[in-house]
Amino acid sequence: MTISILNDPATRATAIKSLIAGGLGLASLVTGLEPLAAIVAGVVGGVSGELVAGIVDGAADEVSERWFTKDGALNHHIMTALSQAFREAVQQLELDWQQDDHYLSLHHSEPELAERSLELLQWLRADADTLFQDEGTLQETLESDNLLRLMGTDRTDSITKEESARQFLNQTIDDYLSEINSLAMFAKEHLADRWLFRFGEILKSEAGSPAWRACQRLWQSSLSKQVTQIQQSNANIQADMTDLRDWLGQWESRLDSLPDSEHEPTGMAALEQALAPIASRLADIKDDTSHIRQDVARLRQDMEKLLANTTPNIRKRIYDFSNLIEEKTRDFVGRAFVFQAIDAFIDNNPRGYFFIRGEPGIGKSSLSARLVSQRGYLHHFNVLGEGINKPSDFLANVCAQLIARYHLDYQSLPQGATENSNILNKLLREAVEKLSPDEKIIILVDALDESYTNSHPKGVNLLYLPTYLPDSNSRFDIFSGCFP
Repeated sequence: MTISILNDPATRATAIKSLIAGGLGLASLVTGLEPLAAIVAGVVGGVSGELVAGIVDGAADEVSERWFTKDGALNHHIMTALSQAFREAVQQLELDWQQDDHYLSLHHSEPELAERSLELLQWLRADADTLFQDEGTLQETLESDNLLRLMGTDRTDSITKEESARQFLNQTIDDYLSEINSLAMFAKEHLADRWLFRFGEILKSEAGSPAWRACQRLWQSSLSKQVTQIQQSNANIQADMTDLRDWLGQWESRLDSLPDSEHEPTGMAALEQALAPIASRLADIKDDTSHIRQDVARLRQDMEKLLANTTPNIRKRIYDFSNLIEEKTRDFVGRAFVFQAIDAFIDNNPRGYFFIRGEPGIGKSSLSARLVSQRGYLHHFNVLGEGINKPSDFLANVCAQLIARYHLDYQSLPQGATENSNILNKLLREAVEKLSPDEKIIILVDALDESYTNSHPKGVNLLYLPTYLPDSNSRFDIFSGCFP
């Protein structure tokens, strides 16, 4: 946790202005002109590809320049839809946050901080409502040269405008929610897509028809302006542009004749196209959650089979962490780069230790739980609050799992198994002998920082971990924890 910038009214006002402005800039790209212009060109036909590209590029620039004006985001109807979408997105974010393992961990260990996180989200929603109602301040913010520069509207490098806008928005989320790092990370992962998707859904709805009509007028006028400029600059293409010019005129007439409450369909397919990647990302989050639940259920079944096929004396020494794993993996998403690093280490090393380091609350235990549920690793979780954090707990649990998993010839734990790593080393060597050529033993240990150290002799590591692992291409250990 850091000192909150929200305690200073001026800093808080600046933070919400930047956050909302960044989101509005991103909305201009998601509901932008490119797919619509492509559809228009396909409908009218008779226009060369090179000419279409010139129309699309010019009209897209026109839309971008006019988005932060009364023709775009500052249009009353568009602003109303964006405001409603943001409010509903933050409300959903608050509900999702309360189900996230980071919040649940805070609620258990630091309930006051958990309540504070909910207060921050409520402030975010309230501050945004206030800003959306102050059109003068919002217009001043959106027209800021600094904002346009930061959002990359004048960039010429390889980064896309959407990437630049997302980077800007994520930075502003960091600024506003910096008091609680885990909440800021969660918001950066979820808020933008939820806001944009909800905005698109409102545009598609009957209630959102006035905002949809305002977007259409911006698109139509930008296209018409570009067509006129091209005709004026090159008399030789007058005939090629006739069908397109006539079609745009007919579209303008339809927009003028229909009441704002009636949906005119032109561009709706383009909107669906723009929203499709966002819907896919949101669906992936749900799918990941479903897969995680299936993996946890399978882990429970595997644990039951493992315990059923071993002796009572071995069975009673194995810890069942299924409830902890289920809790920690709820709504787990992302971290692909960590999985890739782990896999690379496994592939390139015949044995060794892989440490995952990080500050409290960033998701190390959730990652560990996901690895166990997905891959079935042998595992041990240090849980300080439950008193499961002594070397004897780790040694008994892992030795018992090795005996049960690899059918080693023991009816109970060997004498001295919980005193030091001697027996663990012996069991590891015996287990390695039972592996096929492509198998590896992987043992995951979570929360090394919670290990009990008061009775440790000087120079002994936290859990009496083996100094030398068995010399075999089928041998590998992974341990995770938090270190200063």
